Formats: sequence, structure tokens, C-alpha cells
Amino acid sequence: MKSSIRFKLLIPILILVVIWENAFAQNSEKAWDYPIKPGSKEWLAKSDFLDRLGLLNIPDDTIKSIGTDRLMNICLEYPYFGLIFTRNSLQQGYEFIKNNFNGFRELENRPDAGGLIFKKYESMDPEAVSNQPSHLEAGQYMAQFTFIEMLLAQDSILFKQNDETKNKILNTTLEKFNQKANRHNYGIDGLSTTALIMAKIIDKYDDKDLNLNLKEKSSIKEFTKSCIVEDPDFFKLVLKSSHIYLK
Repeated sequence: MKSSIRFKLLIPILILVVIWENAFAQNSEKAWDYPIKPGSKEWLAKSDFLDRLGLLNIPDDTIKSIGTDRLMNICLEYPYFGLIFTRNSLQQGYEFIKNNFNGFRELENRPDAGGLIFKKYESMDPEAVSNQPSHLEAGQYMAQFTFIEMLLAQDSILFKQNDETKNKILNTTLEKFNQKANRHNYGIDGLSTTALIMAKIIDKYDDKDLNLNLKEKSSIKEFTKSCIVEDPDFFKLVLKSSHIYLK
């Protein structure tokens, strides 16, 4: 059932990817100047899609000189971030784009990346989805939450934060989860990335204070690896555990 649902969602997602590619080619002056743009003569000269993706990598002699804040935005503007939806799980999708774009790998290595990603995430309003002028733009807005939450949820970023910051992140994700849930726009996948951040934080906690049984511990652990939710009731466990953690 889960696979069939994801397949049905894949068609409109791939349409969004194509639209983002065209929009990127037309508005490239608003983003970092990738060496070769999607849709350009050099791009079209490559018949293999992975070879095309390789053309988007930041040159080695440039990437180290880019500030972390700008690098974060370059990653969020990556024209094929939508490919995150095309694998069996969002985590596998992220691994795929990370393996094909060096900006993500560099960002994960920056010690200040987590703080900057969290600052940007704090400024984002889930309820603003209702202010988008079209269904397409609403979909793109929701996708931006998926992208930044998947970045923040990476172990190499999230667990560089101290306990105080992780508590702030957990409080913020709780707030945004509730805002998303009240909007009914985001669906299970939209809630999953928010819950993923919470689950990763509580999974690393000494769980004797969370009163979790073995099945609950196992389900949280498995979720942190895949970001797949089979039963929406699982969110109740993550929310309950997060509230106990913050007490």
C-alpha cells in the first residue's frame, strides 16, 4: 500500500522537478552561478542524466571560499532537490542527491551549518502555505520544508549542536509539526520530516526516562533510518516522547 501511494505521488513530483529545472534556467541570475545550467547547450550535450548532474558540482577551487550561509542557500536552491522524492525513502533520496552534488557534502562538514540551517528554519511559517497563489506554488512551498528539514535532520549536522540548541530545535519542530497538522496540506510525508528531527533527538536520549517499551524504541529507531511512516498513529509516540524529553 505504501509503495502504491508513493508511486501515485511520483508523477506530480516529477512534473515539479521539470518545472523547477526550467524555472532555474530562466532565473539563474537569482542563484549562485552553477558552472553549467540545466537546459544549456553543454547540459543537453550529455546524454546520461548522472553525467548532467555532475555538471552542477561546485568547482573544487571555489567551494572552500563560499561562506556557509551562502552554501546553505546554494544547496536549498539545488535545481534537482526534487529527486529526494524519487527513491524508496526520503533519506535514500537525500543520499542520492548528496552523492551527486558536492555542495551537500561540503555543507555537512561545516561546523556552523546546523546553526544557520536552524535559524532559517525558524523563520519559515508552515501556515503560509495557504497564502500561495496556486496549487503549484503551494506544493513548492511545502517541498521547501521537506528540503530544509532533511538537511537539519542529518546526523552530521544535528548532532554537532549542544544540548541547549537541540532543545530549541525540538521545541521548534514540535510547534511546526502542530502547525502543519492543523493545515491538512502537508500529509504524512510532510509531517514525517518534521517528526524525523524530533525522533533523532529523542532516540539519542537515555530512554529510561521516556518510559518506552521495546517495540516503541524499535519503531523510533527504524524511523530515524528511513523516515517512512506506515501508520499515522506513530506520530503520537514521537510527540509524547518529545514532550517528556523537554520536561
